[in-house]
Amino acid sequence: MRGGENVRTVELRVAEAPVGQLRMRTRERDPDDSMLRLVTTLIASEVERVRAPERASEEAATSFQRAVLTGQIDNREDLLARGKELGTDLAAGGTVVVVRAHPRTPTEDDWRPRLLAVGGRGARSIASGAIAAPTEEDAGEVILLVPDADGETGSRVAAAVVRELESGLPGFSFALGRSRHAIDPLDLHRARNEALLAANVVEGDPEAGRARL
Repeated sequence: MRGGENVRTVELRVAEAPVGQLRMRTRERDPDDSMLRLVTTLIASEVERVRAPERASEEAATSFQRAVLTGQIDNREDLLARGKELGTDLAAGGTVVVVRAHPRTPTEDDWRPRLLAVGGRGARSIASGAIAAPTEEDAGEVILLVPDADGETGSRVAAAVVRELESGLPGFSFALGRSRHAIDPLDLHRARNEALLAANVVEGDPEAGRARL
């Protein structure tokens, strides 16, 4: 996994769409191309099959988050019911956190999926129903929808996310904006705008660290 000596990396694809990587180190000689194609096709198909339910769940959560934060759901009971189906209880409202990352030096590594994974992990360590999704405009920006029953969970989530980012993405600078607690879940689209504004303030003043509204 660390890319040691004699390790060969092969991208796994299904219908030309990447689904993962195979890393292999042979003991004697590399397999011939036909055998390698057969093995990678079988493994890629299995990876695709195993991950399909997980991916469907992620897509449903992302779709729900975007609908909430753009004000597409105007019925409170419908919003709460859809959230509970995904394990997210917004009955007491929520908080929105925006996270942006910038590499300090040029990198060829696709770090954006790691930003999403690290940010989501930090949020869910405090609020199990938090939903993390990249924005549609910029994969280097992640939005966290955080169920906030006591009005303080959002603050704790922001602190946990910063810790995870600092340990999980070394060599990056971060801007994090957090909204106020939205008591009514139908007001979460306004909370999104607050969090985006806060992140913009942080980017304009790096010494500010985290912006709070």
